[in-house]
Amino acid sequence: QKLFLFDKYLNRFHSLSDSHYSFDAELGIFNDRFEIHYINDADITKWNGSSWSNGEPAGSKKVIVNGALELNTDIISKELTVNEGGSVIVKAGKTLNVTEKITNNSTADKFIVESEGHVIQMANVINEGQFTVHRNSDLMVRNDMTFWSSPVSGQNVRSFSPETLENRFWTYREDTDLFSQLFTAEGENKPSSSYNFEPGKGVSIRSRNTLPTGQSEAFAGTFVGTLNNGDIFL
Repeated sequence: QKLFLFDKYLNRFHSLSDSHYSFDAELGIFNDRFEIHYINDADITKWNGSSWSNGEPAGSKKVIVNGALELNTDIISKELTVNEGGSVIVKAGKTLNVTEKITNNSTADKFIVESEGHVIQMANVINEGQFTVHRNSDLMVRNDMTFWSSPVSGQNVRSFSPETLENRFWTYREDTDLFSQLFTAEGENKPSSSYNFEPGKGVSIRSRNTLPTGQSEAFAGTFVGTLNNGDIFL
């Protein structure tokens, strides 16, 4: 059996069988913060780059990825962890369905969701690690705009489309029913160097200013950060 600690304050599972657990806390008494969970080896399947240790993933199994895994078919699992040396690519048109938490212990370029790939989660949990999500826009011509919202936390808005003019990022204001420039003093005056996408909120971004007149292209958007999940209140 594997022994896991569930930190209800941080909404985090940790394998005590693999390493100790440490956390920061203010002085006080915690009567109901932690839970101990036992998981049978039969409930875990590991990918080594070529085969599964305990059969195909299933909704009752925790998946641990220790090698390169490309999802050319839909996968469902209870929980998914990518370790150093492992990687995941969710191919276009495929779905990774994870009931609980997704953890990437490798780098962002080792967990990629291609454009038109899908990640679905059911539990209201916080994911851990860095991830890369690609999304392509429809074809745009010069001065066209696309309304973007980020699937990850920590993605800077300005660097998402660096060839767009700084005064061509807009956000919708419900109080005025109008769009307002995001980075100008006449608008929201957000600091372009540090302002990130907010969960559940869209930003209208014009096509790159270097796009020649008469030419059309799809903008290849790349988001890097921790996968958003759970309830989002606006």
